[in-house]
Amino acid sequence: MLLGTPKTLASRRQVALPRFVATALSHHLAQSPPGGDGFVFQAPMGGPVRRTNFRRRTWVPAVRSSVGEPMRFHDLRRTHVALLIEQGEHPKTIQARLGQASIATTLDVYGHLFDGLDEAAADR
Repeated sequence: MLLGTPKTLASRRQVALPRFVATALSHHLAQSPPGGDGFVFQAPMGGPVRRTNFRRRTWVPAVRSSVGEPMRFHDLRRTHVALLIEQGEHPKTIQARLGQASIATTLDVYGHLFDGLDEAAADR
């Protein structure tokens, strides 16, 4: 497994988490063995979780028992963006959370989700 630096400078970022997630993550990390390797989610014997094992053992069973296939892991990113837009989040905030270097990229990829904003602006 090869671990490297993020693709772009914008990819290296801090992302705010809801308090309940930060608390749960703190509890989870407290359960990690001392001298761990710094991974939030570890393979059973330590070290990083391999994508193929995660997909087979965890992702596919969870998807099948909930939303159903097809559902790719990357779809969580798109869902996050859709929910932020639905809640009226500013595009620059979305860009920063995604780690995209340019607002143009964010709008080019997700701009179709902003449909209906003109009507909302007219109503205001």
